[in-house]
Amino acid sequence: MANKAFILQRICIYAGTTIDPDADAEVRQILLDKFNLPLPQRRSLEESLMAVATPRPEIIDLIIEYRALTASKNKANLINAQRRT
Repeated sequence: MANKAFILQRICIYAGTTIDPDADAEVRQILLDKFNLPLPQRRSLEESLMAVATPRPEIIDLIIEYRALTASKNKANLINAQRRT
């Protein structure tokens, strides 16, 4: 598994600009503007990204992987904070 900084760098290269993959609005806008890829409406952006038909552009898989790393880090931080209290 690649590290988060490397994945972010690849996402920004594909997007052609700096982007925060954790910002739903930015992700939706980049995918629509740069890739002409409207996402299907789902309850969350993760569900929308997963619902894109395969083969899907690599940027989508990179965003999914980046967001998964962020979620696992946030979960680990929460568990550690609970242990300290």
